[in-house]
Amino acid sequence: MHQCVHYLGAVGRGLGQRLIHPVLNWESALARASIIIECGRKSGLGRVRRTLTLARALKLQGIRCDVYVTSHEGSDLIQAMGFTAQPVDQLPDQFDFLVIDTCSFSSDEVSALCARARTSCVIDDLAERPV
Repeated sequence: MHQCVHYLGAVGRGLGQRLIHPVLNWESALARASIIIECGRKSGLGRVRRTLTLARALKLQGIRCDVYVTSHEGSDLIQAMGFTAQPVDQLPDQFDFLVIDTCSFSSDEVSALCARARTSCVIDDLAERPV
């Protein structure tokens, strides 16, 4: 059974706590999170900072976080925050928990990725496409 969490709007402090506890009903069942981040000159590094804030909160809960990026332009910041950036073309076939924070994927691409996940979270701060 798939569960999708669609978060619209700006992401502030405490995101990890809001998503981890009330929405997802964690019981250490999800051992690995796959996080897709768009970063680079065009999109900036805001997505990296807010998504890795979530990754740090997940890590504190004992969840392993694999970070995938659409561009390696933000890799230094990702590494400085304690994670390794992998190219998005190395995504696994299935996900325990998938977080997507990108505006370059189409609605169909996002839906296809979410369908491969047990639980997914789409952060869409522009709210300009259906998910």
